[in-house]
Amino acid sequence: MIMPSPPPTLVVVVDGTPHRVRLRMPTAGDAQVLLVDASLHRSASALASARRIELYDLLATVNDEPATWAFAAEIADESDAVQALRTARDGWLAAEVRRGQVVEGPDPTPIDPGPSLAPPALAQLPDPAHRLSRPDTAQPMEVVLPSGATGTLDWLDPLVEAQAWDRWAPVGLDPLPEHEDWTFESAGFRAILRLRCALVHLGARDRDDLAPDDIEALPLADFLFLDRLYGAVFKDDHA
Repeated sequence: MIMPSPPPTLVVVVDGTPHRVRLRMPTAGDAQVLLVDASLHRSASALASARRIELYDLLATVNDEPATWAFAAEIADESDAVQALRTARDGWLAAEVRRGQVVEGPDPTPIDPGPSLAPPALAQLPDPAHRLSRPDTAQPMEVVLPSGATGTLDWLDPLVEAQAWDRWAPVGLDPLPEHEDWTFESAGFRAILRLRCALVHLGARDRDDLAPDDIEALPLADFLFLDRLYGAVFKDDHA
């Protein structure tokens, strides 16, 4: 049985005062707003807002009290503290991603976690001229996620993906009011929706029972493991 490692605890200095902080594992949904296309231009205010969101979603406690938005906003202006938190997060996530296991099927381990907030492999769109039908070598993989959950990851069928876009985020239409970030333009959401389509099952649920919400709820380490694994095994799926 996989036993997750404990969240890191470290001391950061904010405005000259040391604070003991404990991290928490963000979800894929928490990180979605941060998983952007490298070519996307973002204003200084948008980057500052994203940094505050990133830190708030990362902090569990500050001096043994629940972390607050006000503290996240304050620490966002402290470059050394932000760097320390990101370094701790990335090391923790990398260690957790490596806990994932392929128990049946192609095994490209060790998986390289890479930068935790790099654009996901599944955000890269397939080359329509490259693969429109299932490759002969594509085999499903039975996996154990870093959290201990189980699942089956398979080649992403373009028809299944097209049906999912039509259902949850039709291209050219306004997003659902309750899910304004569910858009084709969002690299994070593209990866979330495409991962939903690449999963044959997750735990006791089959793909037909899974929605993007279920992928958003995954611990970020689970999401990164599945994304990196898909990119390593089915890397020819995109140009």
